[in-house]
Amino acid sequence: MTKPILLWGATGFTGRLVAHELAQVKQPGERLIIAGRNQQRLNEVAQMLDGNAHIELRTADALDRASLVQLLEGVGVVATTVGPYRRYGWLLAELCAELGIDYVDLCGETPFIRRAVDELNEKAKQTGSRLVHACGFDSIPSDLGTLLLATELNKRGYRLGSVQTTVRRLRGGLSGGTLASMLALVEDAARDKNLRRILGHPYSLNPTDQRTGADGSDRTDARFDPDHNRWTAPFIMAAINNRVVRRSAALLGYASDQFRYDEAMACPSKRRAKMMARSIQALTIFAALSPTRWMLQRFLPKPGQGPDKEQRERGCFELHLIARTTDQSEPVGRVIVAAQGDPGYSQTAVMLALSARLLAEGKIDAVGGVHTPASALGFQAIERLRAHQFRFDYDAF
Repeated sequence: MTKPILLWGATGFTGRLVAHELAQVKQPGERLIIAGRNQQRLNEVAQMLDGNAHIELRTADALDRASLVQLLEGVGVVATTVGPYRRYGWLLAELCAELGIDYVDLCGETPFIRRAVDELNEKAKQTGSRLVHACGFDSIPSDLGTLLLATELNKRGYRLGSVQTTVRRLRGGLSGGTLASMLALVEDAARDKNLRRILGHPYSLNPTDQRTGADGSDRTDARFDPDHNRWTAPFIMAAINNRVVRRSAALLGYASDQFRYDEAMACPSKRRAKMMARSIQALTIFAALSPTRWMLQRFLPKPGQGPDKEQRERGCFELHLIARTTDQSEPVGRVIVAAQGDPGYSQTAVMLALSARLLAEGKIDAVGGVHTPASALGFQAIERLRAHQFRFDYDAF
């Protein structure tokens, strides 16, 4: 029997897209609940979901424990889009772990996931709750692409030694909510040494006994990548994707003890790569300083804002992941992960809805604990995404 799914944050921009995705493919007998803090806005979302009269509506306060306990009554899986997660998401994740409810989110905030690993993993193991973070563009393409690459190499008798990922195509925008989460994290880290330590540690999301390895700090410079034959610059989402993939490798054991993973943005020239690297460095500095952060907040999209349907349909992404074996001699395989549609909106909505539904169907074997997309959803997610016109293509060299 399919577990009831609750979508928390259904009135936000991304939340509405997830609600539409869940309602559009609602299965017979499936129970869907959409929730938020404002009844009027929930009613508007329900009207948007025309022909889905059996969808339930609930309201709650993200910072009130009793309110959230009532919200979760009879729920089997929670999908949440409400961020910044460090400020508004902890109580919900904690309650899911305590009550044995499965949980998926779009969190790209390393400190939030680290806290879940440290404080909720054992409780979730006891109750059977699967807590799966980063179920959107960060970090499903990177995480599942690496899982596919490692599995195909293992079939050929190779042990995965390293993966270099380049983003070849990226058209789309960051949502106002995502930007708010990023700016809030940078602001907090500027004042908190412990947060900076977690953000800077390359293995901060690994199990406590596996927080060392061959990787160092995230790249900040432009460089030429011989495997991809491209000049590359830092990729703004690499900071979370790198750590999620490394956690997957530790949990699933698909790579060598000295496994290395890195992501970068492919650029058409050395000049463009250097310009992009300097731009990202400047953005980080501006976000950390109060006067310039205020300017960024003034001109960037606000929470609840985003591109219209036509703009979202024009979006796309394409990642190339190239693997070397443990001897590091030559590249031995490549995976391409790609899809048409805005990665941060349309396709993120698909990925989060799909993740929730896989857990709700009861076909996932993962035990309770704090998971990555790869460790919880694995190849079933890859196959479902392929059915949604995502590419997960492997080529042997």
